[in-house]
Amino acid sequence: MAFKEKEFIKINYTARVKNGGVFDTTDEEVAKKEGLEGRGPFGPQVICLGQAFTLAGLEQKLIGKDIGKHVIELPAAEAFGKKDAKLIKLFPTKKFIEQQVMPEPGVVVNMDGMYGMIRTVSGGRTTVDFNHPLSGKDVVYEVEIVGSVDDLTEKVKATVTHILDASAHIEVTDNVAKVGIHHEIPPQLLDHFKKKIIELSGVGDVVFDVHKQH
Repeated sequence: MAFKEKEFIKINYTARVKNGGVFDTTDEEVAKKEGLEGRGPFGPQVICLGQAFTLAGLEQKLIGKDIGKHVIELPAAEAFGKKDAKLIKLFPTKKFIEQQVMPEPGVVVNMDGMYGMIRTVSGGRTTVDFNHPLSGKDVVYEVEIVGSVDDLTEKVKATVTHILDASAHIEVTDNVAKVGIHHEIPPQLLDHFKKKIIELSGVGDVVFDVHKQH
């Protein structure tokens, strides 16, 4: 069976920089070996093809694939993007010192709400790269498609995790999804989330409970 866009499937994967190391995996043993223990959750992941539940370029390559193992190579432009020179900026080194940050290559900093990595420190100037850390790199995904997902609760849970909150409590009864969330969310946003959950999962209705704590 060739899977189509907007179908829910369950996958395992390990992702590597081409000719480099692992940067993401659903396999806990691989994560331990590669020093990625904090990158969970581990185990099979449920995604909706073509909806960017995971890397968008990967999902596009999985459309039309069948159950089984696949090796997907993504050039930088289809993965985390090409390097954008405009996102590499120079700052006076004293600006970091004033904020009690010791500027050293490899340190991640927050500059006016944008996170970047310090690349160089020289001559009173510090270069910060605001590109994605994997931008400009070709990547390889070893993917196992475990199978399709037909369970309505699994579909709703995956959709809510993707667009709203991974810790939300989900109950589906009589084709109605009850979603328990932790924080108040503006009504217009809840309405948007509701429509998206119904569209993707196929559930009949969604009721939010913003008072539950789980």
